[in-house]
Amino acid sequence: MIEINRCGWCNNDKLYQAYHDSEWGVPCRDDKKLFEFLILEGAQAGLSWITILKRREQYRQAFCGFQVDRVAEFTTEDVARLMGNKGIIRNRLKIESAISNARVIKKFSLNTAVSANIFGHLWVIHQLLIIGYLKKKFPRQQRYQTGLVEK
Repeated sequence: MIEINRCGWCNNDKLYQAYHDSEWGVPCRDDKKLFEFLILEGAQAGLSWITILKRREQYRQAFCGFQVDRVAEFTTEDVARLMGNKGIIRNRLKIESAISNARVIKKFSLNTAVSANIFGHLWVIHQLLIIGYLKKKFPRQQRYQTGLVEK
C-alpha cells in the first residue's frame, strides 16, 4: 500500500484528505470549477475551509450546480431564499457577492479569451494570497530554507 504524505491540516478527516489529495494546489482551468471555488472561497472568509467543504453539496444545490449563467440571473427573491437555506453560510454580503461575481463573469465570457484571462488572473491572485499567507506564517529563515524566498 502506498502511503500518501499529507499536510498536517488534513488531520484524519476523510473529506479533508480527499480534497487535499485531488484538488488542493492543483491548477485548474475549468471555468465552472473555478466559479465553484470563487463562491466557496468567498463563503469561507473568516471561517475554516472544512466548514465550507462540509457544505459543498448544499452550495452546489443552492447555486444551480455553479452555473454562471443561472446564478447571474438570481433576483432579490433568490437572495431571500438563500438567506433561509440552513445548508449554506447565510451571510447576505457573501451571497450577493457570489451573484455579483457571476454577473461580471457572464458579461466578460462572451469572449472566451477574455474569460480565460479573467480566470487565469484569479488563479494567479489565489496563488499570491497563498504565498502572502505563508510569508506571515513562517519566519524569513524558514521560508528561505524551503525555497519560498529567492536565494
